[in-house]
Amino acid sequence: MVPNFSNVVSHSSNQNYVTENSNNELIDAIETIQIEPNVLLKLKKDTCTSTARSILKFKYPSPTISYKLADMDKKLVDAIVFYSKQCHPDDKRKDSHVRKAMSNYFSLIRHNKKLKSKALNTNREEQ
Repeated sequence: MVPNFSNVVSHSSNQNYVTENSNNELIDAIETIQIEPNVLLKLKKDTCTSTARSILKFKYPSPTISYKLADMDKKLVDAIVFYSKQCHPDDKRKDSHVRKAMSNYFSLIRHNKKLKSKALNTNREEQ
């Protein structure tokens, strides 16, 4: 059973209810992301970009150094972007901005692992 997500779905100024189409799209996105709805609500942050990165951190806590956003299933990426934008209807960032933030998550991990590896090699050479 999917809980009521009306608090995360954008409302039109002319409507006091969530349209059935938006609700179905949100349910599809949640099913594609494959994280329990109550956990997804806890992963919601202050902006759509930080929410998307939070979901990635939960799904991919320690990806390989070569893993990139392009390696992910396109439907999953689209679902994360859609869900994070639905959580923040007032955040007017474009989808491309959210995708860039998601890509930066993997880039940062790759950068940090390279720095750590370089530091370990430097320490070995000094000994």
